Amino acid sequence: MSKTPRWNGFGRTLKRCAKGMLRYRVVHQTPLPEQPCVYVVHHQNLFGPIHAVACLPESHMWVYWKFCRRKSCFDQYYHYTFTQRFGWPKPAAAVVSGVLSLVIPGLFSAIGAVPVYRGDTRLRQTMRTSVDLLSEGHSIVLCPDVDYQSKSAFIGETYAGFAGIAGMTRSHSGVDVAFIPVHCSREEKTIYTGTPIYCAEGRAGRQACAQQIARALNGMAGARQEETAAACEVPEQAET
Repeated sequence: MSKTPRWNGFGRTLKRCAKGMLRYRVVHQTPLPEQPCVYVVHHQNLFGPIHAVACLPESHMWVYWKFCRRKSCFDQYYHYTFTQRFGWPKPAAAVVSGVLSLVIPGLFSAIGAVPVYRGDTRLRQTMRTSVDLLSEGHSIVLCPDVDYQSKSAFIGETYAGFAGIAGMTRSHSGVDVAFIPVHCSREEKTIYTGTPIYCAEGRAGRQACAQQIARALNGMAGARQEETAAACEVPEQAET
């Protein structure tokens, strides 16, 4: 059985430093519930999870499993990120991938990241680990985006399986998990948390919960854009 992820002193120091450097304020549209939460944030090519983990209460972030181990981290960076995605020459990709593979897995270990095995039978391990953490009173940060590279303020297609955490945790420990939509506004340097959303039982309940969260995230993004546009409007000039 794998060890339950835990934050350590180094991870907490990094969190404090990142929060101080980012200098984002946090606005709760409604008070956060007392029970553990699942913070759901739009990925936006790491923008969302970095800001959420740094600025929200201590939580365990879902992370693609390949970044949690040195060899698989190197393979992911070298064979995909730098050579396929960015088109780097292989020697340069190998050097940078080697350096990152020495740093990234340790960093994610320090902040108690939960390895995510999407499209893999080991996804059950991700869910069990998350249920254990929630049952112990710890919160989770996850990004349900299918297109994690999208930089749009609006979230597109999402996975719905993550909502199954609610029923599993309820059955395991009786804890009723709240899903909190989180919007990170670049323009306002502000993180907004929305109204808690709860998941009904069954597949239909999970699908409805995921859709409700996506609508809430896009509603928050739209509201922020409207306010920003209104603030930038130039008032009509009276004739003299």
